Amino acid sequence: MNKQPTPPTPPKPTAPTVPFQPAMAPAGMGMPPVRPNGGNKTGLIVGIISGVIALILLIVGIIVAFVVLSKPSTKDYAAAAQELNKVTESYNKASSAFTYYSTSTSAAQSRVKAEMLNETRKVFNDGLEKLSKMKAVTGDSDVKERFEKLKSKQAAFNEAIDGLAEAYSKIAPAFDTSLLRLSSSEDALSPVREMRTKLESAKNGIKNQYNKQFVTDITAALKSYENAIEKYVAMRNSGHYDSSAYSEYSTAYRKISTIANEWTSNMKALGERGEVRTELNSVVSILNRKQFQR
Repeated sequence: MNKQPTPPTPPKPTAPTVPFQPAMAPAGMGMPPVRPNGGNKTGLIVGIISGVIALILLIVGIIVAFVVLSKPSTKDYAAAAQELNKVTESYNKASSAFTYYSTSTSAAQSRVKAEMLNETRKVFNDGLEKLSKMKAVTGDSDVKERFEKLKSKQAAFNEAIDGLAEAYSKIAPAFDTSLLRLSSSEDALSPVREMRTKLESAKNGIKNQYNKQFVTDITAALKSYENAIEKYVAMRNSGHYDSSAYSEYSTAYRKISTIANEWTSNMKALGERGEVRTELNSVVSILNRKQFQR
């Protein structure tokens, strides 16, 4: 009996192969952050540096603009020159008192000079106070340097003005009489006593050291002169020459002259120490130059 062929065995079923798909983020969620690489870091640093440089340039620009804008203008120099001219004009009126002092002026003339000196003092000090705040002085180192030299003499100027004004107002009026009327004892003694009385009454109100010393010395000398006059006039009236009386009179008179000359020299020196003409002209010069320069 013929055998029947065996049929082939069918293959076993296997699970179907699914192609791989990348995982997707759930809906509504963003992509995860990307870590920056080295190139991005360099760009950030460059940006920061650029910002700093820009800020520095801005600050420098502001400073330069401030300096330029704060520099005095032609009008500033002109205003300062005008203010200084007031000081100079007032000073010129009283300047002769700084180099020359005399007791030969009348009481009325002495009062006028004292008033003029006091007015000059006020104008000078007020003017310097205003100038010290003006832009032409505060904003220009050259002008300020010269102005400071002028201001450094302010104390000496005021001391000189005060001493001279005091001399003209309180001492000079006492010399509005003559010391040489010797026709009689009464005529000779009257002006001397009047002078001494005036000086003694003014003594307590005198402040300047030279004026105070002068009044102390001259009143004592005038007292001695009164005694000498009495003896001298008595000698003349008697018709008999007395060398001792004449010597005493001459000595007393020379003493007065010596004291007066010494005082005059002291007052002149005081005035010279307070002299500010050179410093004034220096500030006037630079203000005019700055005002008209192009």
